[in-house]
Amino acid sequence: MLRDFFEFLFALWQEWKTLLTGGTIIALAWLFEAIKGKPVPGRVNWLIIGVTLILSAFLSWRREWIQNGKGFITASVEEITTSVRDVTDVYANIKKRPYLHKWIRVTGKIDEVSPLNYPLPYPSVYIVIKCEGLRITFMPPRWRASHFLPLSRGTIVTVAGRISEIESYGLKLTGVELMSVGT
Repeated sequence: MLRDFFEFLFALWQEWKTLLTGGTIIALAWLFEAIKGKPVPGRVNWLIIGVTLILSAFLSWRREWIQNGKGFITASVEEITTSVRDVTDVYANIKKRPYLHKWIRVTGKIDEVSPLNYPLPYPSVYIVIKCEGLRITFMPPRWRASHFLPLSRGTIVTVAGRISEIESYGLKLTGVELMSVGT
């Protein structure tokens, strides 16, 4: 049990250091000091620490939940996309309902990592994975995009995300987490 607790603390620290030292919080504190000419009040600092700690605990729990596959659908990408092939749009919408907004874990090869040229402080990318001959597309959250930047075409990855759209040629996912790189 003690080992589990230390693993939780390590996971909490990994999430917390990202949130607490994130550019947005530092930039807002700097702007406050530049505009007001005085440091951020201590109460605000403690509020930031508390809120980011709570968010970090949630993100740590969420990562563990995703890694253990709780609430994931078991259908393959092929099964899901086949259900909407060669049917009318009305019938396809009915067939999609059981899958939309459900979690799925997908393993495939990186086909493309394309930068999006928005004026944003974080790198933003559009990812295409080939799985079972089908396309899985998604934009990872901006704070997680850096995990995908060094990956080259053909790299095998496992991702988990929510199904946001189903087409006959593949799936679109949201809230994607990179689970593993390699076999």
